[in-house]
Amino acid sequence: MTADLRPLTPFERGFEHLNQVASSLNVITLSRIEGPLTPALVQGALQRLQQQHPRLQCCLEGSLAQGLRFRAAPPGPLPLRLVTTEDPDAWRSHLHQELNTPPSQRSRPRPMGLSQPAPHR
Repeated sequence: MTADLRPLTPFERGFEHLNQVASSLNVITLSRIEGPLTPALVQGALQRLQQQHPRLQCCLEGSLAQGLRFRAAPPGPLPLRLVTTEDPDAWRSHLHQELNTPPSQRSRPRPMGLSQPAPHR
């Protein structure tokens, strides 16, 4: 991983500039899954992805004005936010919130979200 720590390329700087100015480059994947999908299963999958893809083990440091670099993120799993609700459309407000959260200098990659229905009583 240390060989992968480096300044951003001009293309990456431009991409990050657009992301900071317009928050327009957030990537959101929305899927409806039928069948059991537990937070532990999702966290395990994220951990395997993180082990295989070095970019999921780093974050940005610095500023656009003074230069941004990739650096190793603090050790630990990718963040997973679990939302349990009885509202089947609650994912819409969480998606809207995520899309409208401006990027910042983060010590960890952006959290992943998992929305699941509340258990029936």
